[in-house]
Amino acid sequence: MAVAAVPAQSSRHERWVCPGTPDQVGAVRRRLRQCLGTAHPCLDRVALCASEICTNAVTHTASGSADPAKYWFVVEVDWADDWVRTSIHDTGTSSSPRLVRASWSDEAGRGLQIVTNEADEWGDDPSPNGLGRVVWFIVRAERGLSLATSEEVLDVAASAK
Repeated sequence: MAVAAVPAQSSRHERWVCPGTPDQVGAVRRRLRQCLGTAHPCLDRVALCASEICTNAVTHTASGSADPAKYWFVVEVDWADDWVRTSIHDTGTSSSPRLVRASWSDEAGRGLQIVTNEADEWGDDPSPNGLGRVVWFIVRAERGLSLATSEEVLDVAASAK
């Protein structure tokens, strides 16, 4: 199958810093809606995945601590008409997030399973500044069809910055 290249001029980029408070999860969803527009085919899946990752950042890392030097997280989003790459930079942990199997009665533990189900790809990397992790995900409009390879998405996203 041929892979369609993503034109660099179609990519856009936004980056913002959020205080590490639970109310910022909703603020991130609203900002994503402003960036992508309500008609973007990936919006709902991106908003859901971002909610889960931001919630993890303020719940399980120093981003949600009382330490003012670490009480924040960063959201970066790169997008074109048929894909979105989102990164959440936390300030808290050197360990990778773990996918757990929640039982039917557990009140938590399903966030990364939701991301696994909704994102076409996701992963994490050490933060470039050495503080915490960067959890990223890619959502494509056409599920199961790779309109752009991960490398092409990364190349286009890097050129938009």
